[in-house]
Amino acid sequence: SALGPHPVQPRYFNHGVTDYQLEHRFLSLDSKEIIRNATDAIIAGFGPGTGGEAHRLLGQFTGKPEKELVALNLEPRFTLEPNKHYLLLLEFLNLDYTGVLKFEGKNFMRVYGLPEAGNERAFGAKRANARWLSLWQTTGQPEEVRLLWLPTKPGAQVEAYIPFANYKLLEYDPTALDVVVESLLPYRAVVKAPAASYLETPRLYIPNYSALVDGRPAPVEMSPDGFVMVRLEPGRHVLELHYLAPIATRLAYYLGLASWLIFAVASVCHFRRPKIQPPA
Repeated sequence: SALGPHPVQPRYFNHGVTDYQLEHRFLSLDSKEIIRNATDAIIAGFGPGTGGEAHRLLGQFTGKPEKELVALNLEPRFTLEPNKHYLLLLEFLNLDYTGVLKFEGKNFMRVYGLPEAGNERAFGAKRANARWLSLWQTTGQPEEVRLLWLPTKPGAQVEAYIPFANYKLLEYDPTALDVVVESLLPYRAVVKAPAASYLETPRLYIPNYSALVDGRPAPVEMSPDGFVMVRLEPGRHVLELHYLAPIATRLAYYLGLASWLIFAVASVCHFRRPKIQPPA
């Protein structure tokens, strides 16, 4: 299976762009259900008296129908600053959100199908879906972004989506998350575990993964959604994941590499061999 030993896609599988740093979850030791998401620390930082109020934008998306498209040009627009990360929280209304939500900027594009942009716990408007998206841009200039709603249900009227949804736009510091990934290859993360729990990582589980927690070997398990998870005690830890391919896979790799090297050497020798001139 392309998903390794797990027979089905993860419930969090998303058909749009996501931030891998926010794809970590702490799971209960007993039920293996979520006890804390990576986004919980961000949202908690904007409560009353936290000092985060200056870095949030709250409001409601309204809009104007596009004349050339069966679409709603959502307002207000917002600006993504360079080297900044944002969490967009959406509170959907009692509407039929069958369509496409599009984010557009000069150097920015995101597209999410609704009511469900993936599986049951991906971003979407259904009951079990996540209601947040992580936004960032990679240019050195501020990027103005507009949202466009394109309903796809036959007979849908764009005016029926005014207002479209309530929202919060929160600026957050990736280095202040519960899980800060320092390296992807090999995977290395600094983790602040809120309780004795499993950390579910974004790595799909396949046999032969090994883990180090604070430099000591730790068991690797498969989460209910088919990801690599490791048990942690409360507090700060450094987690490393390493993968060692089976012997047959490594032999196949080195045999293939050797074959290409032999082919390259033979090709060079062939083209450098002096040509025999016919007798005059």
